[in-house]
Amino acid sequence: MVKDAPEESGDEHGLVSEAAKKDAWSQTLEDMTALADEYEAEGWETIRVHVGQVGCESVDVGESDRFGFVHVVPGDKADAIEAAVEDAGFPQFDVYRKEVEGTVFFVLVLLDPATETAVFIAASYKLGDAEGVAVAAEREGVVFSHLQRLDGTHVASFEHEAYEKFFPDIDRLLPEE
Repeated sequence: MVKDAPEESGDEHGLVSEAAKKDAWSQTLEDMTALADEYEAEGWETIRVHVGQVGCESVDVGESDRFGFVHVVPGDKADAIEAAVEDAGFPQFDVYRKEVEGTVFFVLVLLDPATETAVFIAASYKLGDAEGVAVAAEREGVVFSHLQRLDGTHVASFEHEAYEKFFPDIDRLLPEE
């Protein structure tokens, strides 16, 4: 996976290929493992999370003005992340993404160089579901990653000023004026 790979499409009829999505997800997990292994080899503490499908929350949905990507984190990983954010601010991040047939597969890397702690989150979302997030990101100049437990309990939120890492071709998602 590269930082921004071009979209791969299915057959000539535009049918969604589940095999292509399965392969893309497998590759995303492999990429996350390789990235985390590199950091561990350099002495960093790493937390690896396989989220799968991520929620795209826009300000027009819900009872708050919260927007961004909502990751449901398994209990043991949520505990590890809560402990890590007590000591780390995670001021840096990177996104490795690839589009396959209208679905974005990505690895979000949250970095805290001061504590040498890195959180790796593998996730995916349907590109069409992210329109509200993209609109809010462009308007506000930031995008958020929210981590929560299955029961909705908040774990952590991270603000990303370089929202273009999530949306390198944001104009495709913005409504025409």
